[in-house]
Amino acid sequence: AMALTSNGRPEHLVASELSRIAQDCREGSSLLVEVMSVIWERIRESRGMQWKHGYYSLQMILELILHGPLAAVSEATDGIDKIRKLKYYENMRSGAVHDMRTMATSVYNLLVNRARLFAMRRVCALRRMEAGNSSRVVQK
Repeated sequence: AMALTSNGRPEHLVASELSRIAQDCREGSSLLVEVMSVIWERIRESRGMQWKHGYYSLQMILELILHGPLAAVSEATDGIDKIRKLKYYENMRSGAVHDMRTMATSVYNLLVNRARLFAMRRVCALRRMEAGNSSRVVQK
């Protein structure tokens, strides 16, 4: 989680590593608590040149609430005030401001609109099941 929320994260591994973290968190609840601790710490330090820490943390929250355990929704909701503050993020770089505000608004809106969130979680779960079934067919 620290590496995926750092400025120098390995972009070519991001998608697979985010997916792995969500899967690992589904399998063990203590890992989710540790990952969320890293996320909240990174959001706290997302000032100035470290703005990507917060942005990448929001990406990780989005991955967890869509693909992770149900407890991830609760954990993210516990920090909804931090996410709401990022909707009004200020930075000297207009691109950073736009990216952060857009991501924060998306995550925040999902957390407050539970019907939409759980509909999206169902779609994601079906896609994971289909992907798992197709990979089994290929292996046979």
